Amino acid sequence: DRDIDIPVKELASEFMEVIPSFDKRLMRTIRFLLLKPGLLTLEYLSGKRKQYISPFKLYFAISFLFFFLIALDDSDTKYVAGRNSNQGDTKDITDSKDTIYAFVDGKQSNLRFTLVDSAKSEKVFGHEVAVGLKRLKENPQLFFDKLKEYRPKIIFLLLPVFALLLKLLYVRSKILYIRHLVFAFYIHSFVFFILLCMNLLDLTGIKFLSSASTLLLLFLPANLYFGLQRVYGQTWMKTFIKFSLLTAAYGASFLFAFILAILFFVFVLYF
Repeated sequence: DRDIDIPVKELASEFMEVIPSFDKRLMRTIRFLLLKPGLLTLEYLSGKRKQYISPFKLYFAISFLFFFLIALDDSDTKYVAGRNSNQGDTKDITDSKDTIYAFVDGKQSNLRFTLVDSAKSEKVFGHEVAVGLKRLKENPQLFFDKLKEYRPKIIFLLLPVFALLLKLLYVRSKILYIRHLVFAFYIHSFVFFILLCMNLLDLTGIKFLSSASTLLLLFLPANLYFGLQRVYGQTWMKTFIKFSLLTAAYGASFLFAFILAILFFVFVLYF
């Protein structure tokens, strides 16, 4: 056997040849993702996959950028913990043995987190939850750290749920589940792209751009509706009904997952 020496110049030239091709695919994918809802799903399912970034790679890339940017912004967030007070000002926190009170104050966040007293919690949920709440009371930072850590995983686990809801809504179409999953990846990629743009506008510190960034949220329901209509090819009325059912069911699923996550974090704090 003999070694094959590959000149660095040749490797560099091959790398430079790949970049334009990737750039074209990326720009084409982003353009269709934003301007032609549902088209990427149809193109992918029809076998035209080399022209675009795959739904799975696109989702992971955009969601990674979003959560990375959020992580940087979270570094400026202050967590203040204390015991219950009837007033919202954390500077005046009264001493109470009954309730647990935590307040997170960031640049653009004002989240209040209140838990019932540990004695009642133990009666309702058991000893483990009560102990978890006690540890949460002592150090609420643990909860927020766990929430940030598992946030991408929770959303990722909800992707199959979104696809399952599509399967149930379009059960008569006899479309395979994997096809619904492809659509789910593209839709969530669009959501993260819009949220990423909103955060970038907020980071500019320009009041006009920060205020206008919320208008981008209007594109979320529009993209989902027109995406459903293009991919599944039903009338605008049937699409609207299924769009409404889908958003309501998925919203309920998201809320249920968040509640489960809170309970999970409490048990984690116990063990």
